[in-house]
Order: sequence, then C-alpha cells, then structure tokens
Amino acid sequence: MTRQTVIVNGVSWLFSPDDRRAEAERDWAVVTGQVLDELTGQAPRTPVHVMPRQHGLLVRIDADGHFALVARPWHRFPPLAAPAYALVLDVHAEGFLPYTRELALPSGQLPLTAAAAATTRVLTLASTAGLFAGQLLLVGPAGANAERCTIASLGPAAGQLTLAADLVHPHAIGDPVVADAFEPLELGALPLHRRPIAIRGRTVARAAGGTVPVANATVRVSRIWRTTADVRNHLPPVPASMAGMAPGLYAERAATTAVTPIAPAMPAGEEKLATAPVSAGAGAIALTDSVNLVAGTSVLAIDPADPARHERIAVTALAPAFTPAEPVTATLRYPLRNAHALGAVATRIAPGGPVGAAKQLADSALPGDQLVFLDDAALPALAGTVRIGAGASAEFQQYALFDVTSDAGGYYRLPPLHRIAQVEVEAGAAGHPDISVANNNAIVFQPGYGSEETWLDVVFDS
Repeated sequence: MTRQTVIVNGVSWLFSPDDRRAEAERDWAVVTGQVLDELTGQAPRTPVHVMPRQHGLLVRIDADGHFALVARPWHRFPPLAAPAYALVLDVHAEGFLPYTRELALPSGQLPLTAAAAATTRVLTLASTAGLFAGQLLLVGPAGANAERCTIASLGPAAGQLTLAADLVHPHAIGDPVVADAFEPLELGALPLHRRPIAIRGRTVARAAGGTVPVANATVRVSRIWRTTADVRNHLPPVPASMAGMAPGLYAERAATTAVTPIAPAMPAGEEKLATAPVSAGAGAIALTDSVNLVAGTSVLAIDPADPARHERIAVTALAPAFTPAEPVTATLRYPLRNAHALGAVATRIAPGGPVGAAKQLADSALPGDQLVFLDDAALPALAGTVRIGAGASAEFQQYALFDVTSDAGGYYRLPPLHRIAQVEVEAGAAGHPDISVANNNAIVFQPGYGSEETWLDVVFDS
C-alpha cells in the first residue's frame, strides 16, 4: 500500500502498511454448535471432546458445551478448488454414546454466466445479491489463471459487476467467483444420548421375617418421563410406547421411519464360519464360502446363537469372486456393532415379509441407540425381528418390549434403556395384589446412568 506519514507526540513516522488482509483470510469460527445432554438440555457434566477428522482446525469448547472449529477459511478451504468441503465431527463424552456428524462447508462459489475476456472489467453472474463496491473477489478457476479483483460498482446490467481494474486472464462460463465474505456454519444443538442401562432385580413378596421370591411375575415399564425438566416440573408421564433394539441401530433414522415386524427364516445348511476374528466397527467379514450368497440382496445372521453378539446385516459385495465353495470376504452394509471370534457362525437368512402392521419412529434415533420410540408399540410378540427403513438402507434389529417375566428364583431383567429420565413400573403375580397405577402403588424409578445395570426389587404384598 502507499506510504503514509503519521505524527505521534510531535514525531513523524513514515511507514508502508501491509495490504489489507481479506476477511476470509482472518481467523474465523468456521463451524459452531452446542453439545447437550438430551435428558437435561444442558452440557454433559463429563468432559466433552469434539474432534474433526480433517486436519488444520482448532477446536474451542466452553463449559456450556458451545464449541467452534477455528481456521482461516480461504487458507484451510481454498474456495476456488471446490464448491464445498466435507467435514466429519466425532463427539465423545464419558457416559454417552459417541456421536458422529457429517457436514458440508460451502465455499460460496458464484459461477460466471458469461465468458469474460482478458482486459475486460465486467463480470456476469446469476446474481450480485450481497456484493458491494470495494469488495475483494477471487475469480477462478483455481490454478495459474486465478486472480484477485476488487469490485468498483455493481452493474451496468442486472447480474453484472464492474471491476476496479482489467482482468489479466480470460475466464469461461461456469468458472467460479468467490466474494470476500464468510458465514460460519451453525449446527445448533447436538444432543448426546446416554449409554444404555439395564434395570434388573428380583420379584419378592413380604413374609414373616423378610421376603420370599415370587416366580413368574410380570414386570413392565408402563409410562415414562423423557426429560429431567418433565420430572422437575411434575408433568404427567406419557405411555411407554417404545422397544429395545439389539445390537443397536446402525444408522441415523428420522422420525416417521418405518419399523416393520418381520419373520425371518434360516434355511438349513446355510452356515458359514468366520475364518478370522473381526472387531466391532469392521465393515467386512472373512467367511469359509459364499454358497447361495448374492451381493446386494443376501442377509447374514452372525453369531445367531449368542444373544449378546447376534446381528443381522446385508451383504453388499463378495471378493474374490471365484467359485462359491472357496473362502470369501463379505463386505457388509453397515459396520459391525459387535466383535466376532474366529469360527463364529454366519448364516444366510431370508428376511421374510411383514408380520402385522408396520410402525413408525415417533422420534429420531442415532447410531448405537438401543431404544426407539414408536407411534404404536403393539408389536406381534414381546420379542422378535424388525426391519427399520426401506430399500438398500434398511437394517435389521432384534426388538424386545419392556415387559418381562421373572424366573423360578424371581429374577428379572428388562431390556437396556436410555433416553429416559424416569420410568413407572407395574408388576403382577398370581396370588398377590397388582402393583399398578390403578392401585396407586406403581413404582417410580430413575435409572442410575453411568453403569451397565441398576437394581430394582419389586415387592408384592402378601
């Protein structure tokens, strides 16, 4: 810039200031958001970590869960090189399921709608809205012909602008133009879901000197309070229209997503074995053969005899594609939720058609969720299989309702639950008065999140 003379306390100083830095070359919070506990509506009480998978971004986060990814936009995301940049954020907090957010950060490109020759000063765009005289422009494409220009004025015609100096290079229709301006991408609230916890305990009856076990008692969650604010404000509970899911959702699902009960079949002789151990999160499994497997349509039940590891996932690819009797690596629709050992059984299943009416998700759900809220929890049985979604993105889950029967020793265990601040439990047993809302003695219980299980004894009057 032009030399300037500045007088300070009677002393003259001659200096040459640097050229003004572009606004988009300064430090910006390029992405902002707030991490919240969905139960409390406040920041988690445990440390929160927001980690972008892309390098060159500084993360700042405060005690209220507000965070920002800081960078110099034009340096980290060269705007002429791409119309948008993909970012992936991983959010972690102790006691919560991990959360991953994929997003696109736009570059603000405006394509030329008419070619601009070298030495011209007029650019034609689809719109000049938001542009102003004196604003810096980058004119592409990226590379040797990219140049920086300054707007002298808008016009002469609609969609046109006049530059302060001639273009040095020619520019074709569709070449990108980017104005020196930046708007942070605001994500808003990112609600974290608590890790699931299972309520277990014993059904007993009062007796002289203590209690005795009650076998074959039913225990069910009848109503729920979704948030701590509902509990604190003494709002009435809502019906527990929900179901447990195992091994947990593979993909994010929007409210109203179809949840269809199905009756899958396991044809005889379809067992294959894992030829190598596979860890949770893996996207493929090595098998002894691919007999009767068809990429894109076949579904595998992996470890079907182990309730703690069983999962059902569609096969999307098979390699190498030699003879079906030879070993093969099956690529899966979604990453595995569980680890599976060498020799684990993987069986082709026929998913089967609908059994009863399809339901819908009453609330959105995230990967890893082991509980979903339904518009109607009247499912065909207390446990079974559902298909969530439709088409190629569908997934299969084992569902269980929050309605169980205690064993011969009186012990019971409800499916893992989360996303709930407080539950109301009802119970019944032959020869004992019901524990119920109707009898005004239903049990109100707050799950002790932070552990895998919480204990709740159900005590009947004799």
